[in-house]
Amino acid sequence: MVRNRNNNFESKFGKTPTDYYLEHFNKPTPPVPGSFLNDHWLSFSSSEQRLISYLNDSYPDWIHHITLRKNSLKERHPSTILQNYVVSTQCNFDTFMRFLLEDLSEEDEIETGLSALKKLNDLESVEDPDFTSLHVKGLRKGLDTVNELLNTNGMDRFEAASYFFTLAFHYLSEMGREAEKSNAMFEAFEQLGEFRGWCSNVQALESALKKHEDAKKAANVKAEKSFGAHKREVTRILEEEILPNPNSFKLKTATALHNVLGGRLDEFITANSLNESADSASMIKGWARGEGEFKELFDKALSACKGQYNN
Repeated sequence: MVRNRNNNFESKFGKTPTDYYLEHFNKPTPPVPGSFLNDHWLSFSSSEQRLISYLNDSYPDWIHHITLRKNSLKERHPSTILQNYVVSTQCNFDTFMRFLLEDLSEEDEIETGLSALKKLNDLESVEDPDFTSLHVKGLRKGLDTVNELLNTNGMDRFEAASYFFTLAFHYLSEMGREAEKSNAMFEAFEQLGEFRGWCSNVQALESALKKHEDAKKAANVKAEKSFGAHKREVTRILEEEILPNPNSFKLKTATALHNVLGGRLDEFITANSLNESADSASMIKGWARGEGEFKELFDKALSACKGQYNN
């Protein structure tokens, strides 16, 4: 069975799996664009070049999620030196690496950065989001889940990878401590892998939320086409009958107003031979719970009716 799978691999790629990956790992990593990195590219080892290339690939995601988290109403973590720098300068990756390797090159600065990340990671963790129940929780809960995920320490793994790299490059290499340097580089790759996995989770959730929102908008457009006349009639009743004369509608609850409007809507549907709603009161309840002018009108009418009820 294993041999058969290898034959399939060879027929597709023209070589054995071992030869394929030996050739892949032997390929030099192309220089990452930018004047700073181009000037220093040959001073990096092959593993350092590969890590820098991977950091470059993930940098746009890191910037994107830093911005989202800083704008989040539920921000849990304080910002770090690197986060503050990239947000304030909106720098590209080449400038980021210059800042990392030149401006934060002192040992105490690296230790400060690693210490800050350690404190962030030692904070009480946020419960892992439940991606599978998005369809049950709905869009609002989904947005809360995005905020929760943005405030976990998954995003900080990118910074950890950056600091472990500069620690290996500046100190362990110069001190000839090859074993420690190898471990630091391994940790940098592992931290970056954690970040990439975290990004995949966030992007999957954001994609699901977008599909959910798009489907909701499409349903609203369809409903507006099918029941536009219904909504216009209920709006007319609120504006022309209930608001001018709330003392005739001494209603205490939203449910009572739903039912009154639902009854009037049923009469309108029958008189005009329109598309029937399975439950007119429930449909009006949905409109009143949404955002926009109808909700404002409904709430205003309900407040007026309650005022007459209490008098």
